[in-house]
Amino acid sequence: MLYGCVYVENLGSSSNLDVLVWDKHAPHAHAWAMVSGGGLNKTDKFTLDQHGWHTEKFNVMSFGDYKFTVGIIKPKLSYTFDFTLDAANDITGKSCKPH
Repeated sequence: MLYGCVYVENLGSSSNLDVLVWDKHAPHAHAWAMVSGGGLNKTDKFTLDQHGWHTEKFNVMSFGDYKFTVGIIKPKLSYTFDFTLDAANDITGKSCKPH
C-alpha cells in the first residue's frame, strides 16, 4: 500500500517541504512525487530504497495550499493529498501523518 506525507524542514521566506513516500511492498520501485501550488508545479522522479522508502525535498517560497501526488510506476499506483503551509506549522519534529 502506497503512503505519502509532508513535513516542514525549515519555515520562513524559503521553506523545505519534505515528502516522505513509502510502500513496504515495493522496494527499489521507480516512483515520483509532484507538488503544485504557490506558483510551483514540479515533478521529481526517484527510486525507493530497499525498504520501500524515499524522502523528496521541495523548496517553496510562500505560505499557502499545496497539492501533492505521489506514485509508483510499476505497479501503477498514485495518491493525492493536500497540505497547507502557514506560520503555525510545527517544525520541531520530523513526524507526519500518513495520507
